[in-house]
Amino acid sequence: MPEQKSKSARQLLATLDSVGINNEEVKNLIAQADARVEQNYFYFDEQPAMGGKLALRLNLNTSDTTDPMGKNKLLELNYAPNDSQFQVTARTDGVMVSYHLNLQ
Repeated sequence: MPEQKSKSARQLLATLDSVGINNEEVKNLIAQADARVEQNYFYFDEQPAMGGKLALRLNLNTSDTTDPMGKNKLLELNYAPNDSQFQVTARTDGVMVSYHLNLQ
């Protein structure tokens, strides 16, 4: 079984274990979901496309105080060309083009 990298996954496993839910299928499901989380995004899928990467993801950022339960989270379709600092993110409420400035 893969190791859980997040504190949330470890806490969930401990809670489930305390109530007797500790079989391998549950542990593997949590490990697989945990492995899909990166930089506050849950990645449903990521594929090479159009000379870059196309990703379907969910923003897990919970800093929105108007939505403490996270009910208004939006799916995002993100495209990042290879060898470029630009990326395009499309959501149901708009489209954003961003540039990552790499200061080294």
